[in-house]
Amino acid sequence: MKKVSLKKAVELNKQSIQSHIGSGDQAHLPVSSEHAGFMTPDLFHNQQLASGNRQWLDVGTDVQTLAPGHYVGTDIQNSAFPDSPGAIVLVDVTDATGVDGSDYRQIVQMLSVNGEIRVMNLHGKSTLTPKGYSTIERVEPLWTGSVDTVGTTLTLADTIANMSAVRVTTDNGGGGVKTTVIPKPKSVSALVAGIEDTNITTNGDSASVFEMSISLNNNTAKITTNTVYDIKQQLQVKTGLMKVLSIEGVF
Repeated sequence: MKKVSLKKAVELNKQSIQSHIGSGDQAHLPVSSEHAGFMTPDLFHNQQLASGNRQWLDVGTDVQTLAPGHYVGTDIQNSAFPDSPGAIVLVDVTDATGVDGSDYRQIVQMLSVNGEIRVMNLHGKSTLTPKGYSTIERVEPLWTGSVDTVGTTLTLADTIANMSAVRVTTDNGGGGVKTTVIPKPKSVSALVAGIEDTNITTNGDSASVFEMSISLNNNTAKITTNTVYDIKQQLQVKTGLMKVLSIEGVF
């Protein structure tokens, strides 16, 4: 290999770089939708967002001012979960500009701890679009079967602690199937579900009133009472007639 002076080496390197970069109409510019080119830090960042990576937001960032992309943060402004300070929130923003210059934007926020989803839709200049966040209800099956015996303990597929409600479906054996929703504060891991149902005969000469209590604690549920009151001329009290068919967590 022929050795060259430092000055000559620098000159050759300069020529090589200039040949690669080009100049004028031949310049090697940042990549675009129509031309090959260099990838700038901003273009690399956008590529990372497009591939599913999320950008961490500074505390207090207003999510309604974000460019389209995928983000994650805590204590953000205009959060869909103001009742969960400090919680990690995943934010997805999509955007389109109409022919009239209006902004059509959707902001989806998910509470990372339990997957609760809330959505805001901004429809251009329309005054009819709701301005708040709506909830996309998600349901997780916790138990299915058919039991009516008092004292029976059911093992749930997940803890109820992070659920916003518990949904219990029962069958009274004559009047059909009923679903009862029991709201609960998040983080509460124990509650008692009181379920009532009524069955009246077609001619109206008798009625049955069903009552059941289910004690839920983390990932177990136990039937504590199950009673039916038959009313036909006189009151008769029976037990063990309403069946639990399923228990679901709502979030």
